[in-house]
Amino acid sequence: MRGGRQAAGIALFIITVLTLLILMGFQEKLLTEGDAYISSALDTHLQTDTIQENKGRIVDRENLAWPTRLARARDMLTQWETPEEAANTLDSLYHLLYGGNYGIAGLKNREFYGRHSGVFSAEDGIGDLYTKKGHDVYITVSGVFNKRLNEALKASGADNGAAILTNYKTGEILAWTSIPSSSVGSPLLSQYDEDHSRKEAWMIDRVVDSVYQPGSIQKIATALTAMRYAEDMSVNHMNSALFTCTGELELPGENNKVTCPSPHAEVTLAQGFSVSCNCMFAWLASEAGRERLIAVGEDLGYNKTFTYMDEKLVNPVSRIMLPADLSEYGIGWSGSGQDADGGDVKVQPYHMNILISAIANNGKACQPYIISRIVSREDGEVIEKTNPDNPGYLDSSLINITASEALDLKTLMKGVCRENGTAAELGAEMKELGYTAGAKTGTAEISQTTERLNESGVKVTKGTVSWIACFLEEKPFALVVAAQNPSVGNAAAKIASDVLPLAIEMNLDAPQFAE
Repeated sequence: MRGGRQAAGIALFIITVLTLLILMGFQEKLLTEGDAYISSALDTHLQTDTIQENKGRIVDRENLAWPTRLARARDMLTQWETPEEAANTLDSLYHLLYGGNYGIAGLKNREFYGRHSGVFSAEDGIGDLYTKKGHDVYITVSGVFNKRLNEALKASGADNGAAILTNYKTGEILAWTSIPSSSVGSPLLSQYDEDHSRKEAWMIDRVVDSVYQPGSIQKIATALTAMRYAEDMSVNHMNSALFTCTGELELPGENNKVTCPSPHAEVTLAQGFSVSCNCMFAWLASEAGRERLIAVGEDLGYNKTFTYMDEKLVNPVSRIMLPADLSEYGIGWSGSGQDADGGDVKVQPYHMNILISAIANNGKACQPYIISRIVSREDGEVIEKTNPDNPGYLDSSLINITASEALDLKTLMKGVCRENGTAAELGAEMKELGYTAGAKTGTAEISQTTERLNESGVKVTKGTVSWIACFLEEKPFALVVAAQNPSVGNAAAKIASDVLPLAIEMNLDAPQFAE
């Protein structure tokens, strides 16, 4: 009997000590890591309805407010007058708000709890979490336009893709969308059941987390290389006769033929850029050589790391990797945006938008931003705001082009939107509305990581990426679209033609707030 009491006493002592240690650990956790701990999904005790109701919201350009938790956003859809419309809006915003490493709900988590700076401490008191209202985070993105852009991307039939629209004079991100997405539920995932690697594709925010073969949009960098080293390469002014395209160019290398769909005859730099002559740009690249192509590429932001919402982009960024032993054939195709003989050129949509914005803005690259204001729900005080009239510019170590070079590149891109150019249809539509467009289109050939069925039901291992990088001159819009394996030709240019009139109609370059 006595032994039993002793055992019970020892057990009680051990339980008491463990309890004290747990409580001390919890107290230390609050004092040292309180902000992160309270924000953690593991802290179920403090995740009460009261706290959630007091948290701030994400508010878009049209003042549509989204909760900071995806589950609550999904619940919110049932309260809309048109739930399907709401679901499509959330689908288009999913990655930006809630997904990946760069979702606003994660990056700005402390703001929603009313913690603008500093860390959680005992002085704040646990009770504050139940009573204190957080901060609303206002974003520059238009939910209405974002939905339209997302729908256009899906309508292209692409397996995946990304699109981003910015104001190139202020740096405001006006739209940001990626497909596939799984914000509303899971119907999308059923089509990937047979291939688990593709089943996870919806998790990727392809604006920043993906790079694509550039195809002919790489000719922007090759054209600048030709202009910078014109004297050494005997390249005349862009409007002087430069090259005769027979539809085929032989360069030293294992597979030595670079081809165009049809001969372009005698072309100037401007004409070759407008019709996207592979042979001319392969010749220019081989004349310039790998070292010059790499140097100019890095001046345009390749092999560099850009930031988003003050966070480093650690995922794939645009790269131009041309080995020292790369053949002239490989160098030539790299200049036209295709990989051959070991060349490796890839482009990230986010970076390409920054580059196009710099060209449109006379060589000055604005730092893109998406948080326009942070406002306290407690008293309406503006905690932080960005002044679009005083944009921040990227350091020349990231984007380094002169105003004169930007003007020449703008001239080339506007030529692409004129008659016979590869974006002539877009140019004509914008001209009819009273605007001047500049663009570079691209269609890159890629190897599929998985087999797929084409329209005839035949398995294929090759695919394409359709690109457009474009701007308007009279409205400060820069749009980049990448669509992989679309079911329609020139898909990215058609998306631009579909959505840019809406951006104009919505006057998305107007100030977000009336001061």
